Amino acid sequence: PCGMASSSFDYSPAMAPVLASPYDFFGKRLPNYLYTEKAAAGLYTTAGDLARLLNELYRSLHGAGGAVLDKGHAALLTGAVADAGGGHSMALGYFLQPGASGGRIISHSGSNRGWYCWYAMEIESGRGIVLLSNSEAAFSLMEEFSDAAGRILAGEAK
Repeated sequence: PCGMASSSFDYSPAMAPVLASPYDFFGKRLPNYLYTEKAAAGLYTTAGDLARLLNELYRSLHGAGGAVLDKGHAALLTGAVADAGGGHSMALGYFLQPGASGGRIISHSGSNRGWYCWYAMEIESGRGIVLLSNSEAAFSLMEEFSDAAGRILAGEAK
């Protein structure tokens, strides 16, 4: 769905030639761990496919015809359900923070051994960013990038 043709929860050895390899903090290549909890740790994807997912959510939120979710369900998915402190809140699967001009930004991160991911989108404009890394050594750099990207999306930096 959503045009995510390069994504799967089902690992196949035939995928190996096109998959990046994960690395630990010291640059040692790690094995491709196959996690039993597929929903939380089993998605094989690309930055482009995660951007397509965000685009489809944007289309759904703005009532575009043919979107995967209707506008009401997309709003339910991105609506605040818990206070996370500091002006931030939690939605169903997303963190929420204030965006530029009173808008909202959704974001989500994830990591497995050797992998790190973060993505965010300003709901009103559809502007977003996807960051992926295949090295544990990149964690602090990814944190700096995601903080800076969040500030840019929130209109706090240019």
